[in-house]
Amino acid sequence: MLFKNLITTIMACATLWLTAPPMAWSQTSSTTTQVKISVEGNRFMNAGIQAYQQGKIPEASRLFEKARTIYSRELVENHPDTLHSMHNLAITYRDLGQYDQALALQEPTLQLRRANLGEDHPATLDSMNELAITYGALGQYNKALALKERILKLWHAKRGEDHPETLRSMANLANTYADIGQYDKALPLEEHILKLWRSKLGEDHPDTLSLMNNLATTYADLGQHDKALALQEHTLQLRRTKLGEDHPDTLGSMANLANTYADLGRPDKALVLEETTLQLRRAKLGEDHSDTLNSMANLATTYSALSQHDKALALQEHTLQLRRAKLGEDHPDTLTSMHNLAIIYSALGQHDKAVALKEHTLKLRRSKLGENHPDTLASMHNLAATYADLSQHDKALALEERTLKFKRAKLGEDHLSTLTTMNNLAATYGTLGQHDKALELLEPTLKLRRAKLGEDHPSTLDTMNNLVTTYGTLGQPDRALALLPGIVGGTEKLRTLPGLATEQRQSIFAKYSDRYQLYAKRYASARRLAEAFNLGDISKARTLTDSIKAQSALRSLPVVEQQKLQASESRAQALKAIIDRFSATGTRDSGAVLALQKQLDAHNVDHLQLVASLNSRYPKYAQITQIKAATASQAKQLLGSEEIFVSYLVTTYGTAQVFVLDTSGEAKWVDLGQIKELAKTVATYRELIAPSTGGDPSGHLVALKAGGYQWLDAGQALPADASIVSNDLKAFNRYWHDTLIKPILPLAGPYKRWIISPDKDLALLPFDTLVEAFNADGQPAQTLVQTRNITLVQSFAVFALLKQREVDYATLQRPKALFAMGNAVYGDGWAEARGIRRGGGTRGFTPRSSDAAGQGYARAPMQSIAERSVMDKLVWQNLPGTAHEIKAVSAVFNGKAQGGDVNVDTYVGPNASEGKLQQLNAAGKLKDYRYLLFSAHGYLAQNPELSSLVLSQQGNPPEIDGYVTAGEWPLYDVQSDLTVLSACDTGVGRTQAGESVMGLPYALFVAGNKNTLLSLWPVDDDATAEFMRHFFTKIKGGTSQPDALRQTKQEFMQHPQWSNLRFWAAFVLYGV
Repeated sequence: MLFKNLITTIMACATLWLTAPPMAWSQTSSTTTQVKISVEGNRFMNAGIQAYQQGKIPEASRLFEKARTIYSRELVENHPDTLHSMHNLAITYRDLGQYDQALALQEPTLQLRRANLGEDHPATLDSMNELAITYGALGQYNKALALKERILKLWHAKRGEDHPETLRSMANLANTYADIGQYDKALPLEEHILKLWRSKLGEDHPDTLSLMNNLATTYADLGQHDKALALQEHTLQLRRTKLGEDHPDTLGSMANLANTYADLGRPDKALVLEETTLQLRRAKLGEDHSDTLNSMANLATTYSALSQHDKALALQEHTLQLRRAKLGEDHPDTLTSMHNLAIIYSALGQHDKAVALKEHTLKLRRSKLGENHPDTLASMHNLAATYADLSQHDKALALEERTLKFKRAKLGEDHLSTLTTMNNLAATYGTLGQHDKALELLEPTLKLRRAKLGEDHPSTLDTMNNLVTTYGTLGQPDRALALLPGIVGGTEKLRTLPGLATEQRQSIFAKYSDRYQLYAKRYASARRLAEAFNLGDISKARTLTDSIKAQSALRSLPVVEQQKLQASESRAQALKAIIDRFSATGTRDSGAVLALQKQLDAHNVDHLQLVASLNSRYPKYAQITQIKAATASQAKQLLGSEEIFVSYLVTTYGTAQVFVLDTSGEAKWVDLGQIKELAKTVATYRELIAPSTGGDPSGHLVALKAGGYQWLDAGQALPADASIVSNDLKAFNRYWHDTLIKPILPLAGPYKRWIISPDKDLALLPFDTLVEAFNADGQPAQTLVQTRNITLVQSFAVFALLKQREVDYATLQRPKALFAMGNAVYGDGWAEARGIRRGGGTRGFTPRSSDAAGQGYARAPMQSIAERSVMDKLVWQNLPGTAHEIKAVSAVFNGKAQGGDVNVDTYVGPNASEGKLQQLNAAGKLKDYRYLLFSAHGYLAQNPELSSLVLSQQGNPPEIDGYVTAGEWPLYDVQSDLTVLSACDTGVGRTQAGESVMGLPYALFVAGNKNTLLSLWPVDDDATAEFMRHFFTKIKGGTSQPDALRQTKQEFMQHPQWSNLRFWAAFVLYGV
């Protein structure tokens, strides 16, 4: 599949060197009436000037209109005061996007000033300059250029080459050259002006700094990003020193530098600058100031570049709302926000919303700015991309060809915007089967992008990816494969950029994970199976792999050094959290924001120095952090003779394949074709075997036209071209067998233990229930739990790390066998054992208020701060049945139900709390146990880092909320062979490309746990207690964890009360 870039129109932050509007009033005539009237007119003029300087453009416009009315009524048309009022009013019209009204005033003002004062009078030249700016805003660059060239000639003749007004005119002319893409003219002019200005006013004069800023912008436009970066960093440093950190010009330099970092493919650095700039502008200028809105728009764009589209959506919608209210529907800034919001809709797959908004924006831009204005071309480009998303390829083709024609003529062949359209047009050609045409565009696009942006830039990687697809389709596999190492190397550099938060690395890699899997398929098709397996494996569980390595490296350090490193990481998290809260509340205290950001910046420097010091002083620490991902060849050491590793890969688009690896270290591969609607199909199967209502499923199964299945509740409308399936379970037994099991039986058949690495929603599938063989009547003869020993693991790289952990833990002497915590105090009635039963279909919590209900359970996307607020408003129900589970398992180890003995410690009631867990962790006691059991509520969050084990909600101090989140678990230190999370849905989480299931399963491995037993759905209290008693009895007797789980499930299959799948199939073992 060909991947497209989208052009995002970013609000320009470059400082345009323009003559200041002459917002002053001239002397009035001597008549009494005229003096009176002029005083009244001047009062409105001065009030308008003050409002304008405060950024209150609509108010200034109203005041100038009032002044003009007075002047026009009482003075002659060509009176200087009348012309000043027209001049100033036109500027506000332009700032408000009312270009026709601005033009209607500026053209007669210029005509009158020419007639009264002469063409080379300063006031006439000011009018010419402002009219040229309006022409430029309208995209009438030829008119703007002619005027600015004339202005420069007149100033040059009047004042000489090095006069400030001449130099300002040169700067404005250079801006117009840049606007029309004539960078070859803009660049020498700006370099010449800067040289003159430096010698005249000095390096750090504000005007010199403005010129440096503009020259850097031109360097960036020319793709000379190294020059742009150096000059912008220098300009920012000088402005900080000369003007202060929160001066508007300093903030403008920060914003421009962030744009250059983004252009260089460094969203990590762009993000820090943009967040800081936005916080400072909010504090200094207010929420709806134009500069603040520009910062919001740019930050939203960077969030999108990091694939954090939910955060981008919230910020862009807010920006659009403010701009509509402040500027109106058709102001260029409003149109930019509409344009960018539509791009986010596309990224979120909301293509109907996207196309409607893009068509509306394009119509307004054509009307307002003209057909070949850069903003209009950007709208045409992105609308074409949405047509392609909607499979309207003919419409996309026509619009892209037209856009490219305009861009080539206006901007040139090698302009970055032109290259983006060339890339996307090639993608459309490829989709339409015109691969030769695609190739003709992609090869020069790649050459130019490499030259302008570098090999590792995301845009370069996109074109390389498109070429891989095109070469493959044209039967040139060797040329396609030759590009893959460069793409993977560039992607890995992007994923490991310093300064990115974990969630940002995950979001970035989600896009590339699918590509890795498609590249793995290309390697496999070329019989390069080792490379295929290795690349496919690093498409999964990347953050977990990195985090386990980091925690292993941490534990290799002396205790004192561990504490230093953990304290440093905690400090950074705390500072970032405070800054985020300031941002969310819109504080106006710029000093506080600035002080916090400086603390965080300084701390980050100290942290990097600390890590560098640890690397130099502790070789083992350095070695562990640099461990590369496991490869297929390591299977010889990692797998036993009865074991086989099965790795399923499924892209977001349903392209599926499976690799099988045994002790030979030679991977085998099977192409599984397409698995459509995987998420719906898995969810439907789970609902069928374990209904969320707790009773029998109500509704019917339907087969979808595209493939896969969906469960419809009674009364739900049948999807188009779907068909009702009469025998639900029979259909599913055959579907999973044919899709997942049958293809690998020739390779995996001889092996008794299957270590399965699922991908995406396959991680939510109870593999034990799948059918391996059918009898002659088509009925299931054997399921996997009867024939195989199944365990799960996120990837082969994670498996290798856990095998090393198994070796490390083998010699540990842990004082106690079992830590058990459950039957927490959630609400009233705990002492009387009042509460709910798990697995009965009753939700474990209720909202404390209608506000929480409205926010939390509509399941609309929420950012972490908003979801945390919702969590605080939940009221959890007691789980008295968990007391039986704690008692049953404790008895296996000869423990007591309350308190503890030499083998078991149990914590129930008020002691089943987050505070107690923190206390034990701080004392290093959690490392004393071989097995950990938590029998409690689980919270499945939209934001994976907030998925939680929910402990006591009563009697907690203010700093403890009772939620042990996935984000907090890595701060705990355990050395357990097994952790059992006997809470609702603990094995479920958000499946994310490149990461598998995020949430609690991920977090526990990072905390130091080896194996984890989880549940895929809530299981009946009594069944769970009995299941855990059987399971732990076998473990205590020396049975391995995988064998103990399988044997317990086999026993339950024969149990007179608990044989139904819903009572035993939920439990899955992750690990080794």
